[in-house]
Amino acid sequence: MLAGIILTLCDKDGGFCPYPGMNEVIGHYNRELAEMAQRRISQGDSIVVVDMAEAGLAYTLDGQDMSDPLHLTRQGYAKMAPMWLQALNELLGLPTHMVELISFQAFEDQVGIALNWSTAWEKESSHFEVERKQEEGAFSKIAIMSGAGNSSQPLGYTYTDRKPPLGRVYYRLKQVDVSGHYTYSKVTSAVHNPAAQEVLYPNPNRGRAVFLHATGYPPGEQLHIAVADLVGKNVLTCRGQADITGRSCLAFMF
Repeated sequence: MLAGIILTLCDKDGGFCPYPGMNEVIGHYNRELAEMAQRRISQGDSIVVVDMAEAGLAYTLDGQDMSDPLHLTRQGYAKMAPMWLQALNELLGLPTHMVELISFQAFEDQVGIALNWSTAWEKESSHFEVERKQEEGAFSKIAIMSGAGNSSQPLGYTYTDRKPPLGRVYYRLKQVDVSGHYTYSKVTSAVHNPAAQEVLYPNPNRGRAVFLHATGYPPGEQLHIAVADLVGKNVLTCRGQADITGRSCLAFMF
């Protein structure tokens, strides 16, 4: 694999060109490199040329693609990445529809477990499937988030799992392209451990049906319930059990 060289940042109109004449030299080198590669390919060599000067970079002073006259920003490298991917695919037969995942994190917030992930670029990206599992068991799909299709810019995504099971919960992303090919992200996890809460309703009550909604208990936890009146006298006792999400809803008839 042979790589052409990116140009230098040179704004002659703005009076900023620290390496005058360098881009002409780089252009000549890249043309000679491409011609040499074509000669070798015609002789049977397996060569792919990646011309970085053709990556659609903006050689401007705004700091978007170029951090200085010679080096790229993260956004600039993200524009180069699809070209390298295409070249590697030609040599190695790698999938052409891929997503460059920068990060994938999970953390507990006030409403559940929040998942944040970001991509450097996406090529023919269809969607992301969010999968979840507990300490024991297999991953299962809980949500689908649309992908960007084609993008050379960094993008961010957020999803909140509003009903996670208690304890440590594991998540992964299934990245699916428009052709149905997919790859999995690394696994990330967070601990869901909200404080136990109980809500009794309707309250006050006229002595008919009363419902108890309890949350924040370990899955399978045995619950011992005692219902008292205004003077503190127990009027009902019973047992219950938290479900797999740590919740229990019981009804009492008087």
